[in-house]
Amino acid sequence: MRLFLVRLLVLVVIAVPLHAQDVPGFSAEFIGGGARHTDRTSHTYYKSGGATFLTVGGTVRLWKPGPIAPVLTYEYSAGCGLGCGDDAVCRLAPDNSCFQDFDDPKGTALALGVSGNLRGHLIGTIAVGKAWYLRKATYVDANVALPLFSHFAVVADARRIVTTDARGDHVWLVPISFGFRLQ
Repeated sequence: MRLFLVRLLVLVVIAVPLHAQDVPGFSAEFIGGGARHTDRTSHTYYKSGGATFLTVGGTVRLWKPGPIAPVLTYEYSAGCGLGCGDDAVCRLAPDNSCFQDFDDPKGTALALGVSGNLRGHLIGTIAVGKAWYLRKATYVDANVALPLFSHFAVVADARRIVTTDARGDHVWLVPISFGFRLQ
């Protein structure tokens, strides 16, 4: 995963033109979308392999204005909403236990990353962070924003979240989200 992040960071740096606009000093983001997640572990079968994901966050530039800068992001995830499933009917899994609901990714997260201007029009960000949902999680996030007006941009976001379930098995969630950013 570290090699992937290094390669992605090198691509961002190469793509940044010298005359690019500055990374915003502060931005607020509202995104939502669908997510795939672990459908089973050695101990648990989940009811579905998908969920919804809603997030509100703020990003602060940590360095002087420029076309590339380190950033710090704090965000709150409203969780799955209707997508994680929650019914009282026990459908039997292949091991004769009940299918379980996937843990709701609801809580706060903090990430440190790099943001840069891509080809003069797009602002891309790559970040690595910790999340405090039902259990602690780590994640890698990449997003790109297209400014439409002076303080408004549309955003596409992809991340991979890794955590553990109630029995200690590793599970993952990969949301692909879209939304808007005020900057």
